[in-house]
Amino acid sequence: SFSKVDKFGNLGIKPFFLLFYNNKNYNFFESIKIGINKFLNVLHVNFYSYYKIIIGDISFSKSVSSPIGIIKIFNNKFYWSHFLSIVALLSIALASINLFPIPTLDGGYVFFILYEIIFGKNLSNNFLNISQKIGFFIILFLVLYSFFNDLYNLL
Repeated sequence: SFSKVDKFGNLGIKPFFLLFYNNKNYNFFESIKIGINKFLNVLHVNFYSYYKIIIGDISFSKSVSSPIGIIKIFNNKFYWSHFLSIVALLSIALASINLFPIPTLDGGYVFFILYEIIFGKNLSNNFLNISQKIGFFIILFLVLYSFFNDLYNLL
């Protein structure tokens, strides 16, 4: 959704859900159902975004952020609902990334366990150690890339 120029002269585009807040009261069971539906919707959007990055429809460099870039999401004014919504979105995004089949992440462990179940043999400790090191360097590269990307975008 496009926003108008605010009193500080800022013009930009903001996600619609960050612009308006509605307070609604739900009972306990309704809130669980709505929470699960919102979680599944955000998870679906995350995985669809990963798919779009993989096929090249979305720029990888514009899609990753370090804590430097994440801080820019928060406004100068503090609203609990805004803060908790962003924390929830970040938590779901982090959980979905953790499912990637990269050694060191949970998805990598699941991948290795599925291999052992399908082929009926254990992977060697040497292979597991090397793959953990490779996975660690993949994660380290992504962290460093996101920091330098955010620093570059600040300049």
